[in-house]
Amino acid sequence: MSEELQNLERYLTFCQSKGVTETGLRIVEEIICNPPARRVRTRSMGPNITSRFPSHKMGLTIQAESRTLELSSIYLKEFDPKVLGYWDQPFHKVVLSYRSGKRYVRVPTTLDFFVIAEDFIGFEECKPFDALQKLASKTPGRYQWNEELKCFEIPPMAAYLEGTGLAYRIVNDKEINPVYIDNLALLYNYLPDMTSEEDHRLWTLCKELLLAKGPQPFNVLKAQ
Repeated sequence: MSEELQNLERYLTFCQSKGVTETGLRIVEEIICNPPARRVRTRSMGPNITSRFPSHKMGLTIQAESRTLELSSIYLKEFDPKVLGYWDQPFHKVVLSYRSGKRYVRVPTTLDFFVIAEDFIGFEECKPFDALQKLASKTPGRYQWNEELKCFEIPPMAAYLEGTGLAYRIVNDKEINPVYIDNLALLYNYLPDMTSEEDHRLWTLCKELLLAKGPQPFNVLKAQ
């Protein structure tokens, strides 16, 4: 069996052990076995500048639609030992159905990431907090603020994932400490050059210190 097939089986077995259903496993397999659904590009009139991240964890290049929020979330996943794998622009077209004004709409969308971790399996969307506020006001059928959980949610996303065992979460800039990310970015540059036992000892110590002072976990929203 090839290494790629072995990795696929490992991911699927793990997801199944975490309660992902057959429907959900088909989505996971589709994402893992295909390249990103699209190539992100910098818009000439937009504020974001895209970047390409050489992931040691994944052994391939990960796309980020901005060098702020999306790239920050990549660093967090790259360093998080609970994250087994993550894929940008996952190759699965999510279709959101919701009321917009007086009519119902069906909107196909590609999320920013798909993540397989010990404490989360599902889609991840990255948006600035201010943008989420505007979207919740403009399209309340799609984005809503959950006062009890103190987070934004996407009710049609929860409906779409019902019966899959998969979850989703929204990452915004208020949940990310930029100083913490800068530290991770600095340390990441030294990863390929660590060869001695002392290097690994110091690296482990740095990770322990960063994890001890790390950001709060993201809110995970799962279909009921």
